[in-house]
Amino acid sequence: MKSPDELRTPALLQTLQLIKNPTGFLTSCANRYGDTFTVRVLGLNSPPVVFFSSPKQ
Repeated sequence: MKSPDELRTPALLQTLQLIKNPTGFLTSCANRYGDTFTVRVLGLNSPPVVFFSSPKQ
């Protein structure tokens, strides 16, 4: 199974962007990568974290 598209920004910068403006960061990711995307927002050696911006109910 292929992982969803992942941001190319370094993990530390992704983490800082999420802390500074969580809603704006995640909205911009969803706008750029679609409903499902992968980020690394848990520090320098973050594992990939998959977000679903429009989960089906």
